[in-house]
Amino acid sequence: MRKFLLTLIAVLIFASPSFAWLGKTGTVNTIAGPLTVTENSADIIFGHDGTSAYIYAGTLASPDDIEFYPDITTGNPSVKIYGYDTGASALKKGRLQVDASGIFNISADGRIDFAPAGTVVLKVHYNWIEVGKRMYFLDNTPLNFGSSEDASIEWDTGQTNDALLLGLGASNTLIITEKADMGTDFGLAVQTNPTLFIFDAGATGYLSLTHNGTSARVYAGTLTAPHDIEFYPDITTGNPSVKIYGYDTGASAVKYGRLYVDSTGNFVLAAQERIDFNPGGLTVMKLYNNSLEFDKDAYVVDNVRLYFGNAADAALEWDTGQTNDALLLGLGASNTFIVCEKADMSTDFALATQTDPTLFLVTADTTKTIGINANHSAITTAGTLSYQIPVLINGTTYYLYAYTSGT
Repeated sequence: MRKFLLTLIAVLIFASPSFAWLGKTGTVNTIAGPLTVTENSADIIFGHDGTSAYIYAGTLASPDDIEFYPDITTGNPSVKIYGYDTGASALKKGRLQVDASGIFNISADGRIDFAPAGTVVLKVHYNWIEVGKRMYFLDNTPLNFGSSEDASIEWDTGQTNDALLLGLGASNTLIITEKADMGTDFGLAVQTNPTLFIFDAGATGYLSLTHNGTSARVYAGTLTAPHDIEFYPDITTGNPSVKIYGYDTGASAVKYGRLYVDSTGNFVLAAQERIDFNPGGLTVMKLYNNSLEFDKDAYVVDNVRLYFGNAADAALEWDTGQTNDALLLGLGASNTFIVCEKADMSTDFALATQTDPTLFLVTADTTKTIGINANHSAITTAGTLSYQIPVLINGTTYYLYAYTSGT
């Protein structure tokens, strides 16, 4: 069969129902119907079925491969297939060739389409590839990016649970940006750990997310100017919260703390357990559901009041507006300041409202009280000046007298 093919020139002429060829000597030979050549008990058939020409090799029961130029030892001939481009009104061709590196090339004057079952699913243009149907990469088969396979993505079945994996190259950098900014050099340094960067529309500010092996890190801004990180900035209804979880080893349960702005605009820190404040890693204040604990000194600065009561009924402050700085206690409408044992603080001592600010002391058994205020009056008797100082004992007013000499 091969010897016969080597005797043919490159021109084969099919004309149904006859077959003609140009011999080596220039003689045109014609036979009716398909041409069948038999060698080594196998056939090669050249024919035309009225619609298209065909070549068949082997037997009907056992077809063989058809080889083009199987015995060459030099050169890279190609098989060319021609067709008429009606849009360009020109003859165009496609080529099949094995190049000098052993690579099988498919090339064409125009686009190359792949059409399994008659449907075009892949179009190869001169500078891009267009996929018209689904594309599948099988398990553990990476899609690589970069001339040196610098990054890869694959469906990895080697994980405990199958997962989509994205592997980054030497820069450890994944950037999300607007398509129009893909030609921009963002000037990012090589990252120690894989890092995601999301750039704004101006390609100047970014959000980054990474893990340094100890903790996760979120950063917003630019390399020289950090920006705020906003949660739910565009909402018009509702009060979503940011929850932070941790494991309570004592309760053997997961607990959380929450940050949110409530329906009245207040910023709220809430938790299932106590809230601690730890500046510099040192706990200085603990907030329980019914108490506030200071573990270090607490300071109320000059002229700032510490109020007591829902209506700010009493206040305490260090007042620098006095001739000499002083600690001021301002009492509310009752004008009453009571000193008693801590255990008696829930006792109602049934004291009347006072006209003047009055200090009361209560006995340990809570049966006796004594009060004193500054509403004293001056009395001069026989040239002697004295002062009446009111003292309230168990609700009855008595007077202490202070004397001085007079003329």
